Amino acid sequence: MWSALRGGVARGASFGSLQLPVQFVPMTAHATVLVQRRHGSTTAVGEPGVQAEIGELVKAHKVVVFMKGVKQQPQCGFSKTVVQILDMHGVHDFHDVNVLADDKFRQGVKDFSKWPTIPQVFIGGEFVGGSDILLQMHRSGELMDTLKKAGIHSTIPDPPKTETPAKDKKTAAG
Repeated sequence: MWSALRGGVARGASFGSLQLPVQFVPMTAHATVLVQRRHGSTTAVGEPGVQAEIGELVKAHKVVVFMKGVKQQPQCGFSKTVVQILDMHGVHDFHDVNVLADDKFRQGVKDFSKWPTIPQVFIGGEFVGGSDILLQMHRSGELMDTLKKAGIHSTIPDPPKTETPAKDKKTAAG
């Protein structure tokens, strides 16, 4: 069993309610140690391999969402909000990465984007933000422009253009 401790993680043995540390793994500035409780092992993230993998995913797909769950079954309200916003714009074929299924992505994407929360949305290879930012962009119309720059046509119609009433033109003869 692994437990988080200040400055690292420790693996210990349990004897009833007493837990004794057996091995301590310190965290370093260049790698964060994550705990995979199911497998009883640690996975270092924040290293070039994970960062490169995330970078390749972001470049390979027009829209990538690192989320809790998958687009067919989001497992948190914020991830569901992102899926609903993208659905409204007709973006159904985005690439989703379930951070609950792979801890290296859960912390790795946070290190990659320098953004502390999940979900994280990338459009056209650029980090856009989380659900709150995507919602603001949707409301302001900025999301349509961002999608367009990435070569994606939003199915939400453009707002109607209103003509400015012509000002009265007075002629010198009149």
